[in-house]
Amino acid sequence: MRGTLTVQGLVHGIGFVSRTDSRLFHRYVQASYAYFLSQDPLPAGVWRIDSTLLFRSQIEVPKLTTFIKLGYGLYCRENELYYDKGGLRVSVTLDPQEKRMQIRSSFRITPVERLRKLVGYTYRAPRYLRVFRFLELLRHHLHFPIFWLLEKDRGIYLMHGAAFQNSRDNIVWVGMNGAGKSTALFQEMSDPETKFLTDNYVLFDEEFVYAFPDTVRLSDQTLALLSQSDRGSDFLVSTGLRFGERTVFRVIGSRIVEKFKPTEIAFVVLSLEAFSREFSPERLNGWIGIVDDYVAEFQNYSFWETLHFLDGSCARLQEKKLAARETLLRKVRTRYEGRPLMTDSQMTK
Repeated sequence: MRGTLTVQGLVHGIGFVSRTDSRLFHRYVQASYAYFLSQDPLPAGVWRIDSTLLFRSQIEVPKLTTFIKLGYGLYCRENELYYDKGGLRVSVTLDPQEKRMQIRSSFRITPVERLRKLVGYTYRAPRYLRVFRFLELLRHHLHFPIFWLLEKDRGIYLMHGAAFQNSRDNIVWVGMNGAGKSTALFQEMSDPETKFLTDNYVLFDEEFVYAFPDTVRLSDQTLALLSQSDRGSDFLVSTGLRFGERTVFRVIGSRIVEKFKPTEIAFVVLSLEAFSREFSPERLNGWIGIVDDYVAEFQNYSFWETLHFLDGSCARLQEKKLAARETLLRKVRTRYEGRPLMTDSQMTK
């Protein structure tokens, strides 16, 4: 499978090739990047990523005698970083002068292969486990380099949350995993006037929040709640994939907005009773940082952060991110909200 990705006008010209013996993997890649596949010409002066994405295969192992070992499974030399841990292998080469990044990555299900040899019978990884590993590979191979470049060159950063636009407001919800953000978001989407911006990856700068509409994974409980709505869930298209107890969907393009200036940013929790309180921007900024550290799903919690060994220009990146988030929060209403998305009996289980 070959394609070119364009991320909502933010990043262009990400050429990628995926090779695998897994039909399921190709379906997952196509579902994840249906929004981004484009044949647009590459604009001048932007970074280009040339990447090869492999599953159940191998990339060429560099001659590690020329590498400096930074830590367990992590090596570097001038303009190149190599990572080999837990079956995931990634080689990243930077060419800052040509504004070019080359990525070669592969994922092997190492424990399964070892188990086959030890017990002498065929063991096939559960479908949900394979989909989880697809997700991990795609994050390291395409999501994280995109986010790294946006932070480095565009001053566009990440926070964990969900965002949507209704007839009155442009709203961003932040909070911990399992706090009900996705469930509440897609309940709001039952209104045909509501537009989807993002779920999980909230890209922002000092003025705007940007779309990164990856696939969404909804639990059977959330789908049951949506089915009770008069309008149902006709804005969702099933990919036919399951992720544990969740079904993988994508939102139809006509219901996606590319970016907006938020009018409200709220910290959302599950509670027995609904509430909404004013919240200072300073306190909310600190809580968002705590959430990002707890969830730890972004590139700065992976080996991608060590690219700073190759590029010293990002030394003040975290300070810039904190300042940009504080500036954005001061321009909007900031709230602390409790949403009773479950019954009392469900909440106490």
